[in-house]
Amino acid sequence: MHPRFLLALVLAGSVSAAETAPDPVARFHARADQALQAMQAKAASVRIRGAAVIACVPGERTRSWVSRMEAVGDFIIDRKSNVLAIAYTKMAEMADTLQPSGAKVRDKYVGENAFQGGLIAPVPGGYMLVAFSGGYDLQVAKAGLDVLTGPDEEDTPVPTGP
Repeated sequence: MHPRFLLALVLAGSVSAAETAPDPVARFHARADQALQAMQAKAASVRIRGAAVIACVPGERTRSWVSRMEAVGDFIIDRKSNVLAIAYTKMAEMADTLQPSGAKVRDKYVGENAFQGGLIAPVPGGYMLVAFSGGYDLQVAKAGLDVLTGPDEEDTPVPTGP
């Protein structure tokens, strides 16, 4: 086999492998609006306000993330609590531990609060993180995580008659 032809085969194989690698950031962008809407709807169903934060960490360690935030009503509650700040501390803890916030897998660090209300799940190529602060935190976070980690439309079986 001619060396140039062999090199072309090797390069073509590496390009197609890169093209088929999972892209968690694309998945995040495709589902972010729907995830935040699900969190808004869950919060509204229990009549609470607060802050919803969602993020995607590409890869096996947190070196960067892509995120979105949405206030559900106000994120300053009764002029006493900045629930947006609380939600982001949950996200920061999960970014380090790759475990739900408040899991107590280690002592909390300065700047963390170790509160529950943040959930994380692996997806092909990375992680999805979701946090809520304002009340019913885990239930609201779960609504967003279910959207971010649910099956792709092409993975959903199509019914085939009776």
